[in-house]
Amino acid sequence: MKKIVWFIMGFLTSTGCYSQNMDEFDWEGNRNDFDIDLNTGQIRLFASGAGKSFLTMQSGRLLNTVWSFRIRLLFNPSSGNYADVYLCSDTGDLTAGANAYFVRIGYTDDNISLYRRKGTGAVKIITGKSKRIDLSQVDVEIKVECSSAGEWTLSSRLNTEQSFFDEGQVIDYNEIHVKYFGLLCVYTATRNKSFYFNDIRISVLNEDDEIETADLFMPSSKEVIINEVLFNADDKTCEYVEFYNRSDKKINLSRLTFALRKQDGSLTGKCNLSIFPKALYPRQFIVLTKDKEKLCAGLNCCDAALYENVALPALNNAGADLVLINRENEIIDEFCYSEKMHQEMIFNKKGISLERIDPDADTQNPENWQTASFDAGYGTPGCKNSQADPENNRDDIWLDSDVVSNGDLVMNYRFKKGGQPADIFIYDVNGKLIKRLANNVLLGTSGRFEWNIRSDLSMIDKSGMYIIYVEYRDAYGSIRRKKLAVVLNIN
Repeated sequence: MKKIVWFIMGFLTSTGCYSQNMDEFDWEGNRNDFDIDLNTGQIRLFASGAGKSFLTMQSGRLLNTVWSFRIRLLFNPSSGNYADVYLCSDTGDLTAGANAYFVRIGYTDDNISLYRRKGTGAVKIITGKSKRIDLSQVDVEIKVECSSAGEWTLSSRLNTEQSFFDEGQVIDYNEIHVKYFGLLCVYTATRNKSFYFNDIRISVLNEDDEIETADLFMPSSKEVIINEVLFNADDKTCEYVEFYNRSDKKINLSRLTFALRKQDGSLTGKCNLSIFPKALYPRQFIVLTKDKEKLCAGLNCCDAALYENVALPALNNAGADLVLINRENEIIDEFCYSEKMHQEMIFNKKGISLERIDPDADTQNPENWQTASFDAGYGTPGCKNSQADPENNRDDIWLDSDVVSNGDLVMNYRFKKGGQPADIFIYDVNGKLIKRLANNVLLGTSGRFEWNIRSDLSMIDKSGMYIIYVEYRDAYGSIRRKKLAVVLNIN
């Protein structure tokens, strides 16, 4: 044996190449307590007396990672002789307080287990098979996987086995400012030269997930905004808060926290927009709710949006102060809502959301908020707001087709300003009322109404010309009227 020569293993970051070989290392720690076997390439503990010795190297990996290594112990492990392999740690001194995840090989149960460490305390999160390494000598290959969602898998393969044995799985995530990977040996005076390590590899688990979370940013003020809120849910829906990324950046949702501001100015009911690093892409929505399944059963949801089930704090029906902050406790957006901000014609406000009109206008301006429209179901979680400021500022009402044969009559509208009450009637050419399509309903800035004429054949006397009459208030409060002619062909 020869004292270890300190080669460069490589700096492990979150975006580099992670496959490692044993020919190049740059370890820190108790380097004089270890050496390398030049014949096998194994790192060997070569200490004097009893004690604890460790080596660490720089690494930035936690989520979406695979760790594999081989360890050989020339003794039966015990509470006085065992090894800890630190998959990730925020400190290079493994004998001091650290935030980390590590695998313990040995100890009182003679097993292989996964631990989460916080400071000087450690919690076992995967308990491996008892007595699995109750052997006179241990030679085992160990593999640990951690997915992007904090799903851990621990497996091992003894040198006498052909395939890996599943030690266990768990979902666990404690955000750590990861800096190091390391090896820790705890030993008595008779075992101070009996620990061997080899074949250490750290690699990406899923390349697609790696691309997804690459180049994420912590947002600055107004880059992510509060865009819609349902604070008085009915039996068919549940409360939600919607956010919108109006920036050109991929925002790291794990760096954002939603909360309510109390009257004394402090924040309460905090919940992260995501526990794990996750991208909110430019022009994308994310919705926080307690029950996505119930929400999307009661209202239309959009596939392009993100939905997170969280412990959303109860939203006061009369009003509250919503706050979005980043990990630096900077205010990203803040909205003081009130039920009085709803359209005056809305008497029963249950199950009806407030929508932001213009993402570039002031959040706190009451004129920038409007009740979600009737034809949008009074809520658009994760979808474009029914009251969003239209790209075309000209009021318009039109039909998909002025001839309908046994199908749907579709009337579209677009207005400079949403929130208008409207009545829609259908008459025959003699002025006889055939159908009241809408009665004092709230319109958005754009939308559509559909009428399946076959459902009301008893009201239609015959094929021919019919008149659609629309009456609404424009952006200035004036009553506006429009008539559209359509030919209905009844077979």
